[in-house]
Amino acid sequence: MTIRIGAATTDDLPDIVASVDALFATDAGAHNAAATNLRWASESGIAYDTSLLASDGNLVLLARDGNEVAGHLVGRLEGPGSVHPTAQIPKLIVRVRFRDLFLDVHGPRQGSS
Repeated sequence: MTIRIGAATTDDLPDIVASVDALFATDAGAHNAAATNLRWASESGIAYDTSLLASDGNLVLLARDGNEVAGHLVGRLEGPGSVHPTAQIPKLIVRVRFRDLFLDVHGPRQGSS
């Protein structure tokens, strides 16, 4: 398994939406389906992610194993802060089958054994 990470482009929009859709189906669908619009990605994802890519204050990274999307990250510059601009990472999505790889690198999640 070789994970490549690169800046997303508009050509990647279907893959980003699929990444969000997979997260909603596996996590929200299993744990909080009643409080989550499980169709959000297919209904609103293209417009939302297009706006993310269009803004110079955002960075969208896409992780792939070959042609398969492993996940994506959204970074957003905010500010100005009192000393310098601040940044947030409002979204980090890792598809289920790649989560063990992430945990192998970063250790177990807090509260897990």
